[in-house]
Amino acid sequence: MLRKCILAAFALLAAPCAAQDHFSLYCGRGTPDYPDADLTLSASGSHEVHVVFVGVRPSPVRADWSLRDCLNTAARFAGSRDMVASLWYRDRDIRHQREPMPPYGATYKAASRTVVLQRSATNCSTNKKARSSVEAGLSC
Repeated sequence: MLRKCILAAFALLAAPCAAQDHFSLYCGRGTPDYPDADLTLSASGSHEVHVVFVGVRPSPVRADWSLRDCLNTAARFAGSRDMVASLWYRDRDIRHQREPMPPYGATYKAASRTVVLQRSATNCSTNKKARSSVEAGLSC
């Protein structure tokens, strides 16, 4: 028993050095297919926001809105540093396996307090809704 307590104490002492702070975000809501989102604070470099859709692949407009909303929510907690957001998909049955949903991503620039959406040029030229997003001043 004493050995387990000592091992637990060492694990607790080592945890702050090895782990990054991780928070769940309440964002991208408003429809039944809302995503799970989390913010990982980094000791150096950009913070990371992961937006995960479970069992539903979002439309390009929904993906853009979710990334933007989740980055804005994360900026309320850690807006002094740049952030990078990525979009993911996972099946409802497989909890720990997820796949990236390229070409979507977004960044938050702390200096200008702006969110810039990123998509590949081929997707922008073939998708009418994506073209309208680009014409509205969003990065593509």
